[in-house]
Amino acid sequence: MSLLVAAAILYLSLATGRGLAKLPPIPLFENADKLMHFMMYMCLSCVITFNQRMSGKALLLTAFTAIAISVAYGGVIELVQPFFPPRTCDLLDFIADSAGAIVGFVITDIIWIQAHSHIR
Repeated sequence: MSLLVAAAILYLSLATGRGLAKLPPIPLFENADKLMHFMMYMCLSCVITFNQRMSGKALLLTAFTAIAISVAYGGVIELVQPFFPPRTCDLLDFIADSAGAIVGFVITDIIWIQAHSHIR
């Protein structure tokens, strides 16, 4: 599932020309794309966190893995985007990606802990 989410993010982040024409515009409000970045990387981090916890990984390892992979993925995509015009590299996008990654981990782990505290 993590790879599917990562692939969707990659497509949405690098789509150009005809690919962009197929996507609906998102001018809901100024900087609405930052919300989309936040949500995409929150989803990625949620899936990674869930997979790590299902594998029995410890909390700190899960946090590091989910957040580090999500933030690094966002950073690499931001650095590569200028090679896919009209895409550009944007520090605020990277900040939104990183914030989403952190929130995704926190939300998923809280749900994980709550769900497993009732099982014991």
